[in-house]
Amino acid sequence: MGFEDSLKKKEGSKKRPEKAVGSLMPRETNVNEEDDLLSKFNNKKKVEDTHTRHTFLIDNDLIERLDKLAKGRRGFKKEFINQMIREGLDRYEDKI
Repeated sequence: MGFEDSLKKKEGSKKRPEKAVGSLMPRETNVNEEDDLLSKFNNKKKVEDTHTRHTFLIDNDLIERLDKLAKGRRGFKKEFINQMIREGLDRYEDKI
């Protein structure tokens, strides 16, 4: 068997993506089960639903430190900044 023959054999043995996806889907589902499945996706809140984008100027040295701390941690900056603002506001509001 030559190279071209083995290549054709491999190409012919590959599953078609639409068949693979179809095999993962249940064949018969109850309407209520479908509604439950869809409601999990539809009711999930997005970040934009619970947060507001805002722009601030931050000292270069502080942003470098924050970037270094957040490297490889998805969502870290958002959580860190929110926690620091929350703590700062709590302290400041207690003094007023």
